[in-house]
Order: sequence, then C-alpha cells, then structure tokens
Amino acid sequence: ELFDVCQVSPQPVLKDDINFEDRKDSKLAENHIIICGMVENLRYFVMPLRAKHLETIQPIVILNEDNLTLQQWQQLSYFTQIYFVRGSTLKEESYDRVNIMRAKQVVILSSVSDGTVELGDEAELRNKDDPAAFNEEECMRDAKTVFMYNIIKKKNPYVNVVTELIKEENI
Repeated sequence: ELFDVCQVSPQPVLKDDINFEDRKDSKLAENHIIICGMVENLRYFVMPLRAKHLETIQPIVILNEDNLTLQQWQQLSYFTQIYFVRGSTLKEESYDRVNIMRAKQVVILSSVSDGTVELGDEAELRNKDDPAAFNEEECMRDAKTVFMYNIIKKKNPYVNVVTELIKEENI
C-alpha cells in the first residue's frame, strides 16, 4: 500500500541516520514541517505529505521528548527527509534546535502525555470511575498544547501552526 501511493526509498532508512542533536542552521531543515510530539500511527499523518503526485516534498523534523521506538521507526523508515530531534516541546531552546525560524509549518500533536503515547480509550478506561480526573487530564493536555503554541509564536510569529485540542470548549 505504501509503495503504491507514496514517494518512498527503495531501502529502509536507518534509524541512526535520522537522529540529530539539532537541525539549527541546517540546509536540510529549511521550509520544513516540524511535528511536535508523537502519536501511535504517525505514518498515516506522513503519507499524504509523501504522496506520489507531489512534485517536491518538504523535510519533516520530529521533536519529541522520547526517542522513537522501533515500532514507530519501522512505520517511517521508508520515507525520506524525515529527521528526529530529541527535546522537550515545552522548552524554547528545543525550537531553536529544530530551526523554527526557517520552518514552513508546525503541527502540535496532543495525543502525547508526558512524552509517552496515550490513547484516549485507554485513559478513559483507566479513569472511568473518576470522570473528573479524566476531564482534568484532557484539560492539562490542551493547556500544554496552548503553551507550546505560545512558545512557537514567540520564536517565529510568521510560521503556520496547526494544533490539536482535545476538549471543544478549549478552542
């Protein structure tokens, strides 16, 4: 399925080849998309950005607190121009390391809780006896997203930012 609809590398890219301490001032990280955080099936987010009909593809820099797992990397290993920088999405200096001043777009994924993947259904099951705790957890995720948005806009007021909020009333 992937090879039919996407621009991919004939051989998987090695995980060690995409891990960087920073992309600041890198020619590879210009007019790029920064993804803040991680979700379980990131490949479905990347696939349209690597569609065969696209004449050019934009580099993608993933900024996340935790290293990519083997499973996460296996999903992305055939895509080219994807880079990974380990860092906190809640710290200004992390955005310097992913070259925020030359980014075209930033996508903030809110399905991350303290650097680990958190599925809504699992969180709901865990907190089914305590809806107030579940509601508070969702509000905290949205608060982190808004905090990240403010850092990004402070660093680069011109970059396009797409966010995902959990609770509708936080829009």
